[in-house]
Amino acid sequence: MKNANHLVLRLKKGQSKIPGEIYKSQNLTHLEIYGPDLAEISPDIKKLNQLTYLSIQGKKLTNVPAEIFQIKSLSTLKIKNCSLFELPNITPLLPSLINLDLSKNVLEKIPQKFSGIKSLNYLNLSHNKLTDLPIEFSHLDNLVRIILDSNPFTRLPLAVTRMMNLMHLSMDHNKLTPDEKNLAKELLNI
Repeated sequence: MKNANHLVLRLKKGQSKIPGEIYKSQNLTHLEIYGPDLAEISPDIKKLNQLTYLSIQGKKLTNVPAEIFQIKSLSTLKIKNCSLFELPNITPLLPSLINLDLSKNVLEKIPQKFSGIKSLNYLNLSHNKLTDLPIEFSHLDNLVRIILDSNPFTRLPLAVTRMMNLMHLSMDHNKLTPDEKNLAKELLNI
């Protein structure tokens, strides 16, 4: 396993942690972790400093270590189908991150410091409990696609109205008023 560069790890029922030997796999560039009882990610994940793709899914996972957001080589990060209710309030050090998928969690807010992910092109925050986005997100100049479906938004986030390069906005199954829906269409010239 030490020399593997691509690993799909399916944890057994009752297994709440990633086996420690995974963190010794220095050549890993692609890691997918699935586990119905996954509840903990070790800060040792930072040792996987060659990762370009990381996907984590586990319904019992309620938080993740800040170290995940310091793996500088990541271009795709998916932490979805979990039970995350908050993210670490740190400035992510992800200069190569293009795709971020935090869908199907229970997030109520996204830290404003996450607006520092300047390379971000795609952001999926669907199926959470978000009602707004930090205004600083308007500075995500490379963001062209944002998915905000199935959140309790009642209005279009101001940050979204100021995203200059946004080409695709999805806000299906929210509680937007007809006027807010029309505003979204006008912004994107749909």
